[in-house]
Amino acid sequence: MGSGIWNENKKLLEIKIAEFNYKLLNNILPTGCNLYRWKRRESTSCIYCNEEFHDSRHLIFECVHVNNLWEKISDVLAINITWFTLALGLNENKNYNIVLSLLCYLIYKKYLLDKQSENPVMQVKLFMKKEIQQRLNVYNSKICCLAIK
Repeated sequence: MGSGIWNENKKLLEIKIAEFNYKLLNNILPTGCNLYRWKRRESTSCIYCNEEFHDSRHLIFECVHVNNLWEKISDVLAINITWFTLALGLNENKNYNIVLSLLCYLIYKKYLLDKQSENPVMQVKLFMKKEIQQRLNVYNSKICCLAIK
């Protein structure tokens, strides 16, 4: 019973990340530049740092708020994270690719959920903590169900 829900959630997350990666690689995320081009905004600037050119690269990697986050993650994972690493992945470690894709997706989701955030790094950290905690709760309940059987 518990594993069915886990598998459904995992499959949904994989689909969402795949959809996000497709949009990222094809530059069709709703960034400032694209929204301006689609006539949905009057400016191309970043809502977090007011940088003039807010594209996918800026949203995910170059904005000063998220760039600090990537520097810390680089230190923790002991790898050099670049824009190309995030967009194309690491050849040698698929597990890192999954983690990096998930982090990019969470940054993107936070951007969509709260375009008026004062400090997106703190918001992303809180969002990631909540997402991880929810997944741990599901995992722990799955373990408990297996232990009871």
